[in-house]
Formats: sequence, structure tokens, C-alpha cells
Amino acid sequence: MSNTPYSPVTLVGLNLPWEKVLHLGVPVTFAAKQIITAGGSGGSDSFYYIRKGRVRLSYIAPSGSEKVLFYLGKGTLFAEIPVMIMSADCIFTCMDEVAAVLLKKSAVTSKKFLEEYPELMLNWVESTSVKSGNFFNQLCNAGLFDSFQSVCRLLYSMAELHA
Repeated sequence: MSNTPYSPVTLVGLNLPWEKVLHLGVPVTFAAKQIITAGGSGGSDSFYYIRKGRVRLSYIAPSGSEKVLFYLGKGTLFAEIPVMIMSADCIFTCMDEVAAVLLKKSAVTSKKFLEEYPELMLNWVESTSVKSGNFFNQLCNAGLFDSFQSVCRLLYSMAELHA
């Protein structure tokens, strides 16, 4: 595990298959620098699909500083994870004007929707896995370990590699 600073990536096109159901949502536009809370203007049951623009996902660390996890671009869902787990701990900031489509959790988790669009649920799981990997990477690079712990982890990794 490296101690190099984490450089946030931009995730683009993770959810392109969702284009086929955007007619079920409501088009919305957000201004540059606008902050969107989980659920945003659509309530706690809403998430978004980005058609244009870029959104930064961040959180406030215990130290009080803002930590950027990653950026989300065109063709990607956002706020779906906080909506599913009913958490508003993340901050979504529009990096420029964002054109999106608001989707309701209740509409896309109905039995009818799941039967009609099983490939979207698979895509959702895949994109959530990519995001989870980025969360894990951020956590591992967050400076959680002091120098002694980092050296011990390095030595243990080297011993495992040559065992």
C-alpha cells in the first residue's frame, strides 16, 4: 500500500445502459458550484443520471477538512448509494453546469422494473463495485496509519510475498 496522496479520478460512462429509461425521470439542471445533498431536490427517494457536466463527491473528515473521493461525469449515476442506504453524509458539488435526470428509487426498485430491465440492475451492481473500489482506495490512502504502522504493514506484505 502506498503512502502517496490519493488523486481523485473521474468516473465517466459507468451507467450508459440507463439511457433507455431516462424517459421515466425528470430532467433537471444544476448550476456550477451548486451543492446537492443526497436525495437533492427530488427528496430522499431520488438520485440522478448525468447527461452533461461533472459532479464532485466529497465528505467532511473528522479533522473538519473536505476530502474528495472522486468526480462523476456524463453517463454516470450519482446519489444512488446514499439514497439506498438512507445516508446524507456525502456532498455532491457541481463542477460546472450539470444537466441530469432525476430518478426515483421507488420506480427503479419495483418488481416490474426489475423484471423488465434486469441488465440495469447488473449495471448498477457493477458501477457500485467500481465506486466501492474507489472508496476503499481513498480510505487506504487517507493517512490512517502512523509511520510505525506503515513500516510494519510494509514488512508484513514483504514477508507474505516471499513466504
